[in-house]
Amino acid sequence: MSILLVYIQPKDIPEVLEPLKEIPCDKLYLKYIKYPDVYHVAKDFILNHSEYTHIFWLQNDIILTKKDFAKAKSRLLNYNLDILGLSMNVDMSGGRYKCAYTIEPFEIHKIKKIHWALFGQYHGLKNVFHNGGPFLINRKLYLRFVLHGDEKTGFNADMNQGFELWRENIPYPLDTNINLLHLRYIGIMQVGKKEPCTELIRF
Repeated sequence: MSILLVYIQPKDIPEVLEPLKEIPCDKLYLKYIKYPDVYHVAKDFILNHSEYTHIFWLQNDIILTKKDFAKAKSRLLNYNLDILGLSMNVDMSGGRYKCAYTIEPFEIHKIKKIHWALFGQYHGLKNVFHNGGPFLINRKLYLRFVLHGDEKTGFNADMNQGFELWRENIPYPLDTNINLLHLRYIGIMQVGKKEPCTELIRF
């Protein structure tokens, strides 16, 4: 298994960036690129680098440790999965004890309230409708279901992906035993302030 970790970096958050240095795989940093352009940049890179068999997708404000990375890799291999989601908190305030994934299908533009799962509500692997957190995925499957945000805002890429997988009857297992810390609203947005660029760091 050859993993490329793709990290969206619109902010510079030391609590996130420091642990990333220890993750044992190649890492693509997508720095200060606006949404939804960052998804197109990621797709082009992944499309042109077939040496990677799997993609680990990590959003900007989530702490991923070497230990959690190893757990996710082990789960994917042991259960022979094409995709594995990781759990995280919705935010650092009212959503601190809610998990950023949903079970029941919905269309983002038609729903009034998102029914997040609660910590401790499920155990082990659980098939979800959508996962707002990081995920590890087979490269070929990712290229079939590329993250893409709404055309105007660039947001809701995770919900769009979940809906497309669900529509094709492809299971989306999530490991409820891997819970990452989501530092939502932490840090200052640097998009438009710093020069956008990509950086590939080989392990």
